Amino acid sequence: MKSELKNTAAQKLPSSLVEEFFDRLRSERYSQNTIGGYRHAVQHLSTTVAENGLEWQTLTPDDAVALVKPKSRNACYRLKAFVRFLGEKGFAAPLPEPSEAELARNSLRAEFEEYLRTQRAMSERTIRHASYMDFLADVLDRKSAFRDKTLSTHLRSFFGFLFQTGKTQTNLAKVVPRVAIRHGTRLPRHLKQDDVEAVLQDVGKVKNSPKRDYAMLLLMARYGLRAPEVIAIQLDDIDWRAAEIIVRGKGQLHDRLPLLPDVGAAIADYLQSERQGQTRDLFVSSRPPHKPFKDSQRLNQLLRGAYERLGMKPPVPYVGSHILRHSLATNLLEQGASLNEIADTLRHRSRTTTLKYARLDVEGLRTIARPWPTAEDAA
Repeated sequence: MKSELKNTAAQKLPSSLVEEFFDRLRSERYSQNTIGGYRHAVQHLSTTVAENGLEWQTLTPDDAVALVKPKSRNACYRLKAFVRFLGEKGFAAPLPEPSEAELARNSLRAEFEEYLRTQRAMSERTIRHASYMDFLADVLDRKSAFRDKTLSTHLRSFFGFLFQTGKTQTNLAKVVPRVAIRHGTRLPRHLKQDDVEAVLQDVGKVKNSPKRDYAMLLLMARYGLRAPEVIAIQLDDIDWRAAEIIVRGKGQLHDRLPLLPDVGAAIADYLQSERQGQTRDLFVSSRPPHKPFKDSQRLNQLLRGAYERLGMKPPVPYVGSHILRHSLATNLLEQGASLNEIADTLRHRSRTTTLKYARLDVEGLRTIARPWPTAEDAA
């Protein structure tokens, strides 16, 4: 820690300044879950500074990390971002003038992010993940294997951007190998249709917010929605007169789907009987101030609780709500639906994604299976 940090009467951090920092995060479309992580880091730093009687005016980003000693790379990043913000506002040590290399790197990053946003239609969360220019050093220094399969994908996107904008004469994206995906290692796990209905009926009988929870899982079971898509539904996304609902899918794509009678009835029942609050999000917490959900953990908890009450063994060790999406596809296949129909139902952007369900169509595979070779065939 730098010697400028003296044990003096600690200057109180204005709450308005802290909220201004969080407002900036919201304006940059950070999720509520991520903002919560920033808030925790800021509270930890404020407490540590106060306990040690330190001066904010001389604090640097590196000082904050050395003082708090965070255990994760994300926490380090959040601490430094907050102290840099304080430096911009004159409440912490002034930031050094960026070098020409830093200015060039920041400009390139901003251009790359805009390319992903406008040309590739990526979500803000994916853009932030893809635009970490300095993450290779962390990957190379890891002692354990890196499990994130998007590393090579983001590199190809970046190299493709450089080539398309004329910054490189050769498309280096072609030399980045793809991560092998072992599609044949196991069949898609799923629930039988009777089990899906049993889970829905069970969730509809819980004590706290049964109508909300039932409507949320019903959307996933009937449309195969992803958990973030359920959470993202707004009140204005439902056109009751036209009997349609808008689904905010991946890649900022919006799909208009027919509102199924049982789904519409479940949502209407929830709106009339349980929902409270002023937000325009459809599904909100039952506790004041009735905020929307931050992530999909609530949906995972619903399934976990239903499994336990029904004495049902989960199809996979990790209980995730995506199982309802797989179940819809598998049950449709067993009822005779084609792969194209399943792809349209799940709104797959690539038909390749749907091919994994073909391995479940045993009868269909038998029609194209070749006979087992015999000695006579070899002769």
